[in-house]
Amino acid sequence: MTTRSSISHFRTAFACAAIALFAAASFTPVPVLARPVLAQDDGSVASRTDFPLVGETNAERVNLRTGPSTDYRILRKLEPTEKVVVVGEQGEWFEVRVPSGFPCYVLDSLLDRTNPDAVTVRDRRVNLRPTPSTQYFPAGQVTRGDKLIVASIVEGSGANGRTESWARVIAPSHVTAWVTKKYITILGPEKEFEREIVDLSANARKSYLETSVAPENAAAAAIRIELDKKFQQAELDYVDQYGADHPDFSTCRPLYEEIAAQEVAPQLADKARIRLESIDRESQRAEALLEVQKIQTDLEKKLEEAEREFEEATKPEPEQPGTDEPQDERIIGWVVKNLMINPFDQAEPAVKLVKGGKTLLLLSSFKYDLRDYIDRQVVIDGDTTMPEGLDTPLMTVRKIEILSER
Repeated sequence: MTTRSSISHFRTAFACAAIALFAAASFTPVPVLARPVLAQDDGSVASRTDFPLVGETNAERVNLRTGPSTDYRILRKLEPTEKVVVVGEQGEWFEVRVPSGFPCYVLDSLLDRTNPDAVTVRDRRVNLRPTPSTQYFPAGQVTRGDKLIVASIVEGSGANGRTESWARVIAPSHVTAWVTKKYITILGPEKEFEREIVDLSANARKSYLETSVAPENAAAAAIRIELDKKFQQAELDYVDQYGADHPDFSTCRPLYEEIAAQEVAPQLADKARIRLESIDRESQRAEALLEVQKIQTDLEKKLEEAEREFEEATKPEPEQPGTDEPQDERIIGWVVKNLMINPFDQAEPAVKLVKGGKTLLLLSSFKYDLRDYIDRQVVIDGDTTMPEGLDTPLMTVRKIEILSER
């Protein structure tokens, strides 16, 4: 009993130890981020002071990214020994202020440009983009009331690929980016380099503004936005009418013509000119179709009139009522195949006489092969009877004369 108890205790202890080892192996502790250190004159290192710190690049063309990973977009390349202000860290990455004079883009429609000397943000949160497009990750954000320095207005793509006006601005000081730690050498606290950083910022901003296009008139940006709205409305009208038998482009053509004449939005003007060329082609197609339909209608009227005149001129004598004997008749019509013939009833004639889409007579003849007269207009004379089992009178043709052919 003692031996069994010992074995049981041993098994229990072994199981607990295995569970503990498994838990230790499975648990991955959260890594403690290393703090940057400052180099000392004697080669030793001291603990990091609070951010912000000043560092400089120790390699050529170091990538400045929008986030702490190589998956994020590159904003620009940093030159060797270029100084940056480090404001935070994450893993193997430093968060730094974007260099002074760094350009960003913001939708012009989200700015208040009432005072050109003090352009401010209108919405609560507005994205700053590295390019004039919404398809890339923002470089940062600004909030309502923030003042921005606008260098120029450019065209770019907005939501759903529409052409939008973008303001090219100098990134505010709170906008940050990310650099791999190993490419940055920490020099010291920002306070020790404050004068140098201020001078660098002023020179960078001056250089940026001098090499940028002068700020455009706010009215030009407003015109582009209004033209884009008109273009979208014209596109809706164009799609509704395109391909119709009788398209009406009267609503969208004036809009396209107005946009095409504007020089302030050249890309939009090109699109409008392409649409005008398409409208011209569609209009020509519709006019040609109307002309064909008109000619067809006129021919149908003339044909009906000619048939009426011919019928009046060749109208046969009225039948004499009151007799069941076969009557001699002269009747005009078209000889056609009897498509309703019963294949099991060989007595039913294979041709018939029609007029105006109606069957007048079934035809038979001992004298003529009536199949030779199919698709011809004829005058016939013969004996008419109503055979038992048929719904249409039968004429035995004694005389036939061709009038015309199809």
